Amino acid sequence: MKFIKKYQHLIVACFLFLIISLIYLYKVVPSYNYDSDFGRDINDILQITKGKISLIGPKLSFGGIHAGPYYYYLFAPVLKIFHLNPQSMIVFNAIIFLIILLVSFFVILKSKLKNKYLWLLGISWIFVSPFMIYSGRGPGNAFSYLALLFALLIIFPQILNKNKLFLGLIYGFFIGVIINFHLINLLLFAPLILITFVFYLFKKDWKKILLTFFISIGILISFAPLLIFEARHNFVQIKNTFIDKSYIVFVDNKNLVNPLPTSSNRFLNFWLLQKHFTVWSQISFLVLFLITIILLIINWKKCDHPTKIYIISSLFAFLILVFVAKAQVAIHYFFPFILAIQVSLILLFSQLSIKISSKIILLFLLIIFIKFPKNFYQPAIRDINEYQNFTNKLVNSDLFKNIDPKINLFCARETPVAVLGWEYRYFLELNGYKILAPTLFNEANQLLIIQENRNSDNVNSLKSWEIDQFGPKELINSTSLDGRNIFLFKKIE
Repeated sequence: MKFIKKYQHLIVACFLFLIISLIYLYKVVPSYNYDSDFGRDINDILQITKGKISLIGPKLSFGGIHAGPYYYYLFAPVLKIFHLNPQSMIVFNAIIFLIILLVSFFVILKSKLKNKYLWLLGISWIFVSPFMIYSGRGPGNAFSYLALLFALLIIFPQILNKNKLFLGLIYGFFIGVIINFHLINLLLFAPLILITFVFYLFKKDWKKILLTFFISIGILISFAPLLIFEARHNFVQIKNTFIDKSYIVFVDNKNLVNPLPTSSNRFLNFWLLQKHFTVWSQISFLVLFLITIILLIINWKKCDHPTKIYIISSLFAFLILVFVAKAQVAIHYFFPFILAIQVSLILLFSQLSIKISSKIILLFLLIIFIKFPKNFYQPAIRDINEYQNFTNKLVNSDLFKNIDPKINLFCARETPVAVLGWEYRYFLELNGYKILAPTLFNEANQLLIIQENRNSDNVNSLKSWEIDQFGPKELINSTSLDGRNIFLFKKIE
C-alpha cells in the first residue's frame, strides 16, 4: 500500500497512457481511408526523399495559396527510413500525438502541482476527444499539427511569465510552423498576439511588449520558405489568388462537393458552428463555451494576466470564426478552436477545488466514452493496402506492355473534385512509372483513365479540363481489375 500511495500519480499516468495508446494505434492502418490529399502529399514527400528541395507544402483551398513545407519535412525522414512505405506515416502520425501526451504527463509528474490528478485527467480528456483521435489516426497538413498546437497553447502563460526574449522567438517560430501547416490557425493566433500586445501596452509593461514583438518576429521567420518561393517565382501565389481572383472559387463554395452549412446571420451562424463543433467534441460546444465564460468571471481574481489573455483570446477567436465563416467550411477548420477552449477549461479548472474540478472532468470523460466514435475503427472503404496491391497488379498486366513515358492519369470517382488519381500516382512511381504532372495533360502522348467502382459514367462522356487538355484521343486498350475499369488512350495527332 505504501508503494501505491507513493507512486499513485505515476500509476494513474501509466494506466491513462496505455489506454490512450490503444485508442490511437488499434487498427490504425486498416481503418485509414486513403484519400486523394494524402496521395498528393506522399507524392510530394517522395520527391523530397529523392533530394528535390521544396519551399512549399500542400495547396490549400483558398485560391492558389500553399501551406508551408514543414509538414512534408516532418514525414520525409520516416518515409525514407521505412523504405517509402506510406503506412509508416500513418503510424508515425499517431506516435507524434502519443509523444506529446507522454511529455505532458512527465512534466506533470515532475512538477510541484497539488492537483496532478486534475491535470492528468484534463489532458486525457483532450486526447480522447473525437477530433484529436481522428487527427492522430490520420496524417495530413490539416491534422498532424494538433498535438504540437496543444503543447503551444498550454504553455502560453508560462512563456509570458518567464519573459525571456530568445524563448519568445523560438515560441513564435513554432507558432508560425503551426500556421504554416494550415492557415486556419491565423484566426486563433492573431487575436492572441494582438490582445497580448494591447493589454501590456495599456499596462506600459515594455518588457512584455518586447517579448510580444519577438514572438511576432519568430512567426515571420517561419514564413521564410514561402517568401523565398514567392520571390523566386514572381509572387505567383499572390497573383493567382488576389489578382486573378482564384479565391472566388473558395468564397462561392465550389471547392467542396458538400460544404457544411453556414449563415450570413451572425446569431444563426453561431448556432450552426457550435452544432458542427459538438460533433467533434462530443460535449455540447455551447456548454463548454458558456462554462469557460462563467468560470473566467468566477476566477477572475485568481487568474494571472497571461491566463486571462489566453482565455479571452480563445473565446474571441471563435467569435471571429462566426463572423468570417460564410464561405465553404470543412470539418478540420473547427479543430483548433475546440482545442483552444478545452485548454482554457483545464486552466480554469485548476483554479477550482480538486474535488469539484476532477468530478467535472470525469463526467466529461464518461460522456465521451459513452458516445465513443467506434466508426473510427471500421475497415477502410479506401484501404491503402488495396490500392497498393491493385497498382502492382496493373503494372504487370498486358495493358502496361506498351506504355509511353509521356503518360498522364485521370481518375473517374464518385466525386468530381479528386480526379487526378494521386492515390495511384505514388504507387505507379514506386513501380518505375513516372506520371506527368497534373498541369501537363497537353504534353502527354497517352492517357490512363481508372474508373472506380462507385463511378458508372460512360468513359467517353467524361468531361473535365484535364481530358480537354489531352485533346482528341483513341482507345488502344482496356481491362477490368479489382472492381475497376481501366482504359488506355493515345492522342490523335
